[in-house]
Parts: sequence; C-alpha cells; structure tokens
Amino acid sequence: MSFQLRRSTLMVALLFLLAPAQLASAEHLETFELQATRSPSFQEMLIDETGTPWVLAGGLVQYFDGKQFIALDSEVVRSGSYTSGLYGGPDRGVFLTQTSKNPQEGIVYRLRDGNCEEITTFFYEVGHEKPGVYVSKNGRIFNWGTTFLAVFDGQHWKRIEGEFHRKAGYYRPEICDLGDEVYLYSAMDNRVYHCDADSILSAKDGPEEVGKAIAAHNQRSQYPVPPMTCSWNGDRVIITLDRSPRPFAFNVRTNEIIELSLVPEEGQPRSYADFMECRDGSVLMLARISGIHQFALCRLDVDGKVRELPGSRIIPWSNARLRMFPKSILEASDGSIVVGLPEFGIALYHDGKLTTYDANYGLFTPVNVVVEGPTGEVWFPHDRRGHQVARMKLGQPLEPIQEIAEDWKEFKLVSRSRLWQLTDDTLAMFEVEHNNQMTRRTGDQVTYQPVPFKPEETQGSIVDDRGHLILESFRSAAFDVGPDGVEEYESIQDALVAAVAAGAKQFDPSPEFSGVVLTENGELWYGKHNDRRVFWREGDKWKEARFQDDVYHLFETDEGVLIRTQGGSLYRPVDGRMVKDPEALRSGPPLMLGPKEFQPLDEQLIEAHPGRYYPVRQVEGEMRVFYDLAAYHRSFQSAVIAKLAMNSFPLPNYYGRVIESRHEGAWLLMSHGGSQPYRIFRDRMVQLDLNGTPLAAQNVREILEAANGDVWFTTYYGDHPRALRLSASQLKIEAPPIDQRVGREMQLAIEVKPTRLKDKIELFTTVNGVRQEVTPTDDDKILFRFPHAGTYQCSVGAIWLGAIQPKLLEFEVEAAFEMPETNWTSTEQPYTIQTTKWGPPVQVIPTQASRQTALEWRVAGEPWQKIQPTQPIDFSYLSPGDYDMELRGVEDRFWYDPTPVHVKVKYSPDYFAIVHELAMRLGSPHAEERRQAAQQLEALGPAALPELRREIKASEGDQQIVPTLRNVLERIERNSKPQNDAN
Repeated sequence: MSFQLRRSTLMVALLFLLAPAQLASAEHLETFELQATRSPSFQEMLIDETGTPWVLAGGLVQYFDGKQFIALDSEVVRSGSYTSGLYGGPDRGVFLTQTSKNPQEGIVYRLRDGNCEEITTFFYEVGHEKPGVYVSKNGRIFNWGTTFLAVFDGQHWKRIEGEFHRKAGYYRPEICDLGDEVYLYSAMDNRVYHCDADSILSAKDGPEEVGKAIAAHNQRSQYPVPPMTCSWNGDRVIITLDRSPRPFAFNVRTNEIIELSLVPEEGQPRSYADFMECRDGSVLMLARISGIHQFALCRLDVDGKVRELPGSRIIPWSNARLRMFPKSILEASDGSIVVGLPEFGIALYHDGKLTTYDANYGLFTPVNVVVEGPTGEVWFPHDRRGHQVARMKLGQPLEPIQEIAEDWKEFKLVSRSRLWQLTDDTLAMFEVEHNNQMTRRTGDQVTYQPVPFKPEETQGSIVDDRGHLILESFRSAAFDVGPDGVEEYESIQDALVAAVAAGAKQFDPSPEFSGVVLTENGELWYGKHNDRRVFWREGDKWKEARFQDDVYHLFETDEGVLIRTQGGSLYRPVDGRMVKDPEALRSGPPLMLGPKEFQPLDEQLIEAHPGRYYPVRQVEGEMRVFYDLAAYHRSFQSAVIAKLAMNSFPLPNYYGRVIESRHEGAWLLMSHGGSQPYRIFRDRMVQLDLNGTPLAAQNVREILEAANGDVWFTTYYGDHPRALRLSASQLKIEAPPIDQRVGREMQLAIEVKPTRLKDKIELFTTVNGVRQEVTPTDDDKILFRFPHAGTYQCSVGAIWLGAIQPKLLEFEVEAAFEMPETNWTSTEQPYTIQTTKWGPPVQVIPTQASRQTALEWRVAGEPWQKIQPTQPIDFSYLSPGDYDMELRGVEDRFWYDPTPVHVKVKYSPDYFAIVHELAMRLGSPHAEERRQAAQQLEALGPAALPELRREIKASEGDQQIVPTLRNVLERIERNSKPQNDAN
C-alpha cells in the first residue's frame, strides 16, 4: 500500500489533516517556488521593461532569472509593509517603494537587471496605508497626500497644494496619462490637476454640476461612499455616485460635460461594481446581475455606447475590487481579458467566449494580481500564502484535473440560499442554474420544485420536523415549502402557528433567528438577531418582551425557555415577566458548548447528545473544551489534569459553534462568519488542512453530512453562496478473509477503494469499542493487539478531510494466548522496609524469553506506577505504616499479568540511617546526585526533622553539606507550619 500509517503521537494528532498536495493542472501551467524569510504572504507582482517578473512576497523583493526566483538583499529592500509596493510596468520600468529611517519618508528604487537603484525619496502620511504613488508613461513619479500633489521629473520634486482622500493609495485620484501631459481628477475637491511637459503643476475647478452632485451625495450620509471614477478615451473622466442612477462624464482638458447613459443597448439597466480603461480608450465595466451568483462584462465604447459582452456572465465580484487590487484585471496584448477571481483562479474572455480556470484546474486560491510577460504569457499568484507563482501561456487551454472532478462538485447558490436538511436523507437548496425552483436531493435522486417567490428576496429560514422549509421574505410575507406544495402567509408568525397546528414540534432556524421553541405546555417562542425583542404566543395572542441588547439565543430547558442576550445575561419567563438570572453567562453557571455557542451546563443533555454538546470551563485563564463529562469531572483535580490532551483542548479564538457529526464527534466553526473548520473526533481536535482542495482559500459557514456519507460545505464570498460537495460516499475499506482465531496480535491488510484515495485518508481502529492507536507493520499492514484472551469486536474506519467512511469494516475474533507471570521470591510476610528505596523480591516470567518485561507496582486502590530497571521503588512520599501492595509483570509494554502479586508491607523507616546516607550524598562531586539527595531529604517530611537537626550538629564545619541541610530543614518546617498551627 502506498499510504503511510504514522507511528508517532504527533501524527495521530494530525489524523484529519491529510489532504491532496497542490496539483499542476496541465503542462501549460508552470509553477515556481518563492523564497521567504518569515511567515509567507504574497503582496505584489510586476513585469519590467526587459520582461523580468518582480515579486514582493515572503518579506523579500524577488526577481525571476529565467529558471527560479532570486531575492535581493533583505537588509536593503524588503516586502510586507504598507509602504512597500511596485509601480510602473513593461512600458515604463518597475519602481519599488520602501520606508526609510526618517519618519514619513519613503525611498523609490528602480528595479532592473536583478538590481535596485535608489532614485529619490518621497513623503507618506501614515504607515498603515498604501502611499499615493504613480509612475507615468514617460517615467515621471507622482506622489500625493491629503493636502498636496508632487511630481519628480528625474532631478527635482515640484509640489502644489490640493485635496485628496486620506487613504491615498486606495481612493486614488483618477489619472488621465497622455504622455507629456498628465491630468489627475480628485473627487474630494472636484478639481483637475495638470502636469505639463515641463512638470509644471497647476489646478482648476472641475465642472460645477459635478461638484454640486458630489456635495449633495456627501450630505446624505454621515459616512458617504466615495465616488467611483474611471478614465475614458484618454482625456475623459467618468464619475458614478453610490445609489445614484445618473453617471457623469467630462473632458479634463476643457471641462466639457459629456452626456452619458450606462444602460446597455440590450435595454436592461445595470449597476456597476468596477471600471477599467482599455488600451483603445473604451471602458470595461463589471455589471451586477441581480440576485444571482454572477457579474457580466460590459464595454463602454469611445462613442458612448454600452454593450454587454456576449457570453461573459462569469464570476462573483465585489464593489470596487479594483481599488484594492488594481492589477486583478488584465487586458492582454491579444485582446483577451484576464480576470483574477476573488475566490479562486482566473477567468479568461476571448473572442466572445469565457473560460473559467478554478479549483477544477488546480487553482485553489484568490488571484489579486495578473500581469503579462513579453511572449504572451500571464503570471499570477498560485498560493496566497506566498509560496508559489504560476505562469500560463495564453491561447493554450488548461485541462481540468480529473481527481478534483471525481472528489468535488460545486453548486452555485442563489443569494440568500443555504443548504437545508429537510429530513434525514433529503437536502434542499436554491441553485443559480434553476431559477425560482427549490432543488431537493434524496440520495442520487434530484427533483426541482417551483416556488412562487424569489429566493434572493428572503431573509431567514426555519426547517421543522415535518420536513417543511419556512422562509420569511423582505416584504414580511412568509412561505411554507412542503413536499406537496407551497403555502403563503402574511407573516412569519402566521406561518409558525400553522406549522404547529399541522404537527410541527421541533424547529431548526437559520442564523437570522435567535431561536424558535415550542415548549411542552404548547407555548411558541421565537426571536431574531439584531432585534431586542422576543415573541411568544399564549392562547391565540402574540406577546413580546424587550431587552436592553440583542436577543442572542433561545434555549429550551426543563424549566422552560431560557433567553440569552448579547451581553451574556440570562432571562427566564416567570408569571408573564422576564426575570434576570443573578449570574451572567460569562461568569456564573457552569457552561457547555453547542450549536448556539455557550449555554448553561446540562449534563443530561450532554449524555443524550454527546456530539452536540461539550462541557467547558476556564482553566488558568484559558477556556478549555472537554471531550466528555468524565474528563470534565477529572479536570477539577488539578489544572495539569484539566489540560491533558486526552481530556480537553483550548477553544480557538472566535470559534464556538458546534455542528454535530452524523457519525461521531463534531465540527467546530467560528461563532459568526466563515472559517477553516476544526474536527472533533474522539479525543482529538484538529483543524482541517484544506490545501489542494477547492476549500483551500474559502471560509466555511456551514457543514452538512448527507445520509450517504458525502459532506457538504457552504462558503460565501460577499453575497454569493456556493455549496461544495466532498464525495466521501465513494470511500470504502476492504480486507481479505479474516481468520477468526488469533493470538495476542493480528496483522490485517487493508485495501482502500478507490485506490487514488490511499494517500488522502487516515485509518482508525477500535477493539471492543475502545480506540486503539494504529500501528503499521513493515509490510504496510495494520496491527491489532488484544490485552488478554477472549472475544473481541474490532473495526477499521477511515477519515478523509473530517468525513468518516460511511461503512466501517467490522469483524469478530477469538484471541487465545498465554500471559506473563509475576512470582514473589521471598518467604517474608509481611515484608518490613526500613529504607526509602526498595527493590522488591519479584521475578517476571515472560511468555517467550525474547520478549521484554517490566514491573509495575501500586498501593492497593491507587494508579499503577512503572518501576525503572535501574531504580528501586521510592517510598519517601509515604508515611510510616502498613500497606497492601500489588506488583505485576508487563510484557512488551502492553500485556499485563492478570493476577498481580499481593503482599503486605510494613514501612518502618530508620530515619537515622536514611538521613545520614542522604547527607553523605550531598557531598558528591556530581550535581545531579546532590540535587536528588536534597529532594529525597525534603520528601521525608516532618518525621525526619529530629534526625536532620542531629545530622546538622554532627556535620558542623562541613561547608558543603550543612548549608543544604539547613535549607532542607527550613523548607520542611515552612511547609509543615500550617499543620502545626492547625494543631
């Protein structure tokens, strides 16, 4: 077998982390490793005039020498700060900005031929924002801040006062670069700044009409969205205002207003998320397609006509993405438009055809930079952590990776849709491809149910135990979608009342609701997030209660409804009033973690649903989650026991939502928003390693396990959800015929199907329901060990990215074998011990001479302790007295003599001899022996105090022994003082 079974405890802890490696999708996609000096991160990329790619990543400035990326001296230049950036391009050269040693001063370097040359310095206002820098077509450097504009002509800086946005590198002025003349339009003051061929700066007011519109826009909101601007046809500027249907355009040379409509020729109004001027002066615009998981590419020609590019409905996007990532769209030299996608991969539009290269092609991460090389190749980051960049030749299509297609399938969902578990075996969703229909999936059967509403206009959902989906719309109506049809109600309250009347008792609401509860006495309760009210129905009337902060969760308890507010306060209804619990949730009652984050501890609920609820408590300032109640109760013995990995794990920051696994354990997600999930399985909690999967750069919001074993992950980018299905149902574990009669060990050959999953899974085994660490053999089998003779129920399972193999391999064996024996070789009973060290007269007889043996001991009723081969039993911590002791032999550290030796021991220490012997060892030339002797003296406790005083007096003058004896004496007296005072 090619998959490897880990021997170490560390690899057991990594049980869930195996994932496919990064895959190159075809021979036309090349990847190159980047260097890093610290935590890797990709920042920027540009091509210089020689065709050399330059990259800022991993804290370094790197260039491609034709074979690999080489870093410049990091003591001179580096990446990773807001001030570091690349500017320019193939037609004007590449310039690098860096911080200098002087406050608010940056340095500009010219990058060329693998070298950097300092050109000038520039000014920046704050270190946590990108500076305002631009390199013009003829190589002049422009720099601006909130109150100035400056230009460097190669020799000197020239400056003019102005008004620009405080986020200089994000809300940039619109630049019309005409070569010798450069115009910059600032929407902050509606002024046009001009730089002539002699680098003389001047300014003039923009069109009055535009200025008035911007001023009116700014007055409508305390925090107005800055206008979006774009250059057009060289010397024109387009201005659009948020939520305003009218665009403005004018000529920067003449201030002439140009009448403009951005409605496409097809006649369908569009709102636009981004603009980019193309080489021919036209403007590429990203237009929203309302309600669905798509944007379209539109083009504004130089004559003012707008048309949607056929076949270009492509991608999720976000408002003004080009502001943050101005190189995320590339107009290539062959006319292709290459779009770096915000979720993963790139989209290529050419000759009226759109091709998306995403996770199916091995591109798993967002692409924020796309640049073109001199021979028609495009470069982009291949890993957002800054490990790799990719090079792809335009005109040579990539082939999808078959392995990805076999393991994963993507479903684009309508805005506001999610995955719903209607019944044990039926899932539901609203897909983009099936507009105004609800998709039902029962196993491999798929049906589409028409609905009389737009799913994107809903704002919350509830699944009840009838298998119905209740949806609330923005217009306050509600819809009950059942298998036989859809019922419309005037409000969510009416829909809930009707559901209860039809037999619904349990409700599972979406995060928009704080809870929906039907109590045992028939009261119906519900609340919504971002609302300070909770509603309940008594008889035929609805009542409400108001709180000081948001109603976070509603819980059903034995005492009725429990209400938790955002501040952590707890309330219960008592005689029609809301009574506050005297202790807040955060500091008062014992807690447990569940689907609704923290709630008061309910041990009966944990026992009934062990994968849904986990006890938690603070241990030394750290919130610990315990795997079960037994571990939770053990934790009160000491903080050390509480923090043992077998008992608990620290709750990661911002995580707190538990999703119960259908098979075993649970998933752990962030309380709000998306994240990379953790998997809780038996006594392990590990974050999934999703590298090399479509989820590599995604934030998972929901996880749902289907009845057939597949796992569904829901992710969101902006308002665009998608569902990704991991086809875990294909995973099978098989073995050849198993001999029913075995010895103390059994080797088992395992076959994984399909075989390509061998390296992606981890195995787990159980023996009589108890987890046994997987132990590999030299010939890639797994080893079962049986602690004693008897009948054993065994199982082998596999876990893949948190998904557990649907059907375990289960079998029964009968184990028969001999056990090691333990013999007492002394005739003395009871056995008297007068020293603190005792080597018991015991012989361990192995079942075979070649097998290793050891001895363990304990005082009856206490835990077993190992006896080291070269060290006797230490009695120093015991008080004098009679003890019942047990000793047992151990073979190969696993098989224990089932009949330990029982012996009565009389511990009557001769403190005179013990103290004298240990005192002599304090004079040893070996520091470790002296340290151990001092520890053993202190462990003797108050009973040895008289002999310690006598030994100090007898050793008077020995400056090596006496100081240590006195220190030991003082520590014993100090530690025993509370007992003396108590007496």
